[in-house]
Amino acid sequence: MNLSNKIKLVGTNRIRQNDTRLRNREVIIFEPHGSLAEDKNLFLAEKLIRSKDRINMMLKNSILQIDKETDLILPSIVVNMRPVNFDGANLQENLTDVHELNQVRCVYSITEMSEDGDGDFLKNNGISHLVLIDKESEPHGWKSSKGLPSAKLVLKNLDKSILENVIHDILLDISMFYSWQYLYEELSKITDRINFSELKIKYASEKLSKNYYGVTDPEAQYLSFASYAREEKGLNYKLYNDIWEDFLKAEILKNSSWNNFNKRMQDPVDYIKKYHKNSGQLSRKTISDLLNNKKPGKYLLITSNERPKLIENREKIAKIFGKEKWRQNMIKVVEYSKLSFFLRYFPYITYFRFRK
Repeated sequence: MNLSNKIKLVGTNRIRQNDTRLRNREVIIFEPHGSLAEDKNLFLAEKLIRSKDRINMMLKNSILQIDKETDLILPSIVVNMRPVNFDGANLQENLTDVHELNQVRCVYSITEMSEDGDGDFLKNNGISHLVLIDKESEPHGWKSSKGLPSAKLVLKNLDKSILENVIHDILLDISMFYSWQYLYEELSKITDRINFSELKIKYASEKLSKNYYGVTDPEAQYLSFASYAREEKGLNYKLYNDIWEDFLKAEILKNSSWNNFNKRMQDPVDYIKKYHKNSGQLSRKTISDLLNNKKPGKYLLITSNERPKLIENREKIAKIFGKEKWRQNMIKVVEYSKLSFFLRYFPYITYFRFRK
C-alpha cells in the first residue's frame, strides 16, 4: 500500500482531486519579432515563462497555508505562462487571436505597446479584469488605464522574483474569491464582478495603507488585496485573511440583499452536492446523516476509490469505513485534522474538503 503522504503539485494534489472548483488562468507575455526588444528584456521574459512551475508552487503553498490558518477552503488555481508574438498596433489587436482568451488575467510586454481598445472587448470575451504589468516613472503601484486594461500595476523594478510575486498575488485573490460559495454564485455576471472589483478599490482607498508595490489610484478598476498583505519577508496570511473578512463585512454584508450570505455559503450539503466530482453518487440524506451531530469546523468527506490488489489491504480500507468487506464508493466524514493519516491510503481513498 502506498504510505507516502507527500503532497503533489497543484492540479494533481490528492486532497483536491474531487473538487471541481479548480481554476486555470493565464499570463500573456508579448514578445516582439526580430530585435525590437533589448536583450535584457527578452532574457527576463524567457526567465518568467520558465518560472511557471515556481509560481504554481508558490500558489499551492499559499493556499495550503490559508487552509491551515483559517476555516476557508480555497480552490486550486493553476497558471500558465503563454508567450505571444507582438504583431498588432495595440493591446486589443494583439489579444484578438489568443485562444481561450477568457482565462487571461495578466499581460506583460517587454516593449512599449498602446493600451488602446474597445471598452467592451474584455466583457465580450468573458474577462472581468485584465492587469497590465508595466514599468514607468513614479508613482508606482495600482494605476488606472486610459485604454483596454482594467488596471496597470506599475513597478519600480522589473525582475523575475518581483514579477513572480505580482502574478501570485493577482491569482491568489481569484482563489480567495472562489472560496466563498455564495459570493461567486451571486456575482455570476461579468458586470457583477467588475462592480465587485470597484468595491475593492473603494475599500482599499478608504481603509488600507500603501500597498507593497506603491500607491493605489482610486480610478483603477482592479487591485489585489494580497499586495496589501505582502511584506519584505513574504505574505502575511493573517493580515490577508483579515483584509478580506473586513472588506466583506464592510462592503458586502451591509447590503440587505446579502442577508443570507453566511447561511448559504456555509451549507455543507449544498456545497458537497455542487462541487464534489462524484456528487451524483451521493444522496442528500446520506450526507445529512453523516453530518448529524458534527460540530462546526473543517472536515474531509473520504471515499473508497481504487480497489487494492491485496485482500489484507482491502480489509484494512473496509475497516476505516466501518465495514467488513471492501466495496467502491464507501463514504465517511472525518475531521480535517486527521488528513495526514488518511493521505497514506491514496489512491485507495480520495478526499473532499468542506466546512460545516
